[in-house]
Amino acid sequence: MAGRAWWIDQGHGGSDQGASTRKWWRAWLPFPRRPKIIEKDFVRGVGGKLADRITGDGDNAYVTRYFDESVSLAERVRQFNLRRSDVVLSLHANASGSWTTPIGGLGQGFEVWYDGLDETGESQRLAEFIVREFHEDFA
Repeated sequence: MAGRAWWIDQGHGGSDQGASTRKWWRAWLPFPRRPKIIEKDFVRGVGGKLADRITGDGDNAYVTRYFDESVSLAERVRQFNLRRSDVVLSLHANASGSWTTPIGGLGQGFEVWYDGLDETGESQRLAEFIVREFHEDFA
């Protein structure tokens, strides 16, 4: 994949914190002592690590935000189009009451969106790979 341009959209930011939970944090800690995990911070960190890994493999990686700031959907699309990215990832971490499919959905856990119109299936395979890697690194 060397030479591709990746756009990593870390969901939420600024006043939009996204989901929050204490469930994901080290199950051996008693519940009241578990730190609160906030989606906007979590996906910003994961996105930064993913960008580092991608650039280490010879590709170019761009992220939506480096700081805790609000970025509108229109601005996210503008940035993506400006960079003419080959791959676009939108990272989210959900915290509702139930688990869903391995590649995300409207449930609980890490979520990666992909292009459902991609007839090659490459987008879905990439999303599944990222989620598998995430679960191996953070489970």
